[in-house]
Amino acid sequence: MINAKAAPKVFTEAEKRACRQKIGSAGLTLVATFPHFGLAWAKMRPIAKVPAQTQGGTWEVDRKGTLYADAAFTASLSDGEAQFILGHEVLHVLGDHFGRSVALGLRRADGYTVQGRESDLDVWAYAIDMAVNYALITDGVGTRPKSAVKLPQEYIDAGFRKDAESIYY
Repeated sequence: MINAKAAPKVFTEAEKRACRQKIGSAGLTLVATFPHFGLAWAKMRPIAKVPAQTQGGTWEVDRKGTLYADAAFTASLSDGEAQFILGHEVLHVLGDHFGRSVALGLRRADGYTVQGRESDLDVWAYAIDMAVNYALITDGVGTRPKSAVKLPQEYIDAGFRKDAESIYY
């Protein structure tokens, strides 16, 4: 038996347009409220496509700043949730999380995971998401979706550092 990959989801032009409009609206609100996101957002390019690293139901940004957004997932978001998620993806770019994963020895510069470090890269991904979401929640950016990971309250109360490397370790 041959294991075939599932065909990628194809969105209609109307779904793609609605996805770009929601992301664009979130970007305008984000930058109007929090101008420090402006330069990074201006350099990003949204594409309505199921993100390559997941089965959909999310957004993701690559190391070049291309934002991949599942159009069906995007349609389900409130404006506040779209703003939060966009801020989240912008902070991945601003925080150079790809470059930092290379510096930690988790990824190679070409983007591939270092063999034997796959589970460490998963932990890093959670750590950076927790750090980014903590910053967004603290600053009051948008509305956190229920599915967005949070730092445990015990970690916050203990006064531990909130940067991705500290959370990772």
